[in-house]
Amino acid sequence: MSGDAFSFKGLVVSSLEFKDNDRILTVLTSDLGCISVIAKGVTKNNSKHAYLCMPFLLCDFTVTFSKGYYYLKEADIIQNNVGISSSLEATTVAFHISEIIKFASFDNIATADIYELTNYAFYHLSRVPDDYKLVYSAFNWRLLFLM
Repeated sequence: MSGDAFSFKGLVVSSLEFKDNDRILTVLTSDLGCISVIAKGVTKNNSKHAYLCMPFLLCDFTVTFSKGYYYLKEADIIQNNVGISSSLEATTVAFHISEIIKFASFDNIATADIYELTNYAFYHLSRVPDDYKLVYSAFNWRLLFLM
């Protein structure tokens, strides 16, 4: 797999500054769980992938694997979930979900279910930000059940 490009769908859970113009994206996938993807040059003014600095995106990613790291080649937004940012409460719940996902350890059997649950939670928060209490409660309950 080293050097060969492969594609997957994933949710951007977080974005961390790395070096001068790069970011490390934490991406939740249905097969691999959470992986770190290095996105080189995304903070430059003319970067075609600058949008990836925003969390909660559902994207089609194409990456390469080299020297123990995943490197971004291409990405296309499937669902932007921009409605989350219209409410402070919805944003807080989405970041809560992201933090749990980044640090939870789950087996490969539950990975696809947790990916689907997180995708639904972000989608619903984006569409109906006022339902943040419902999403918060349902997500936490379902995640505990899955784990």
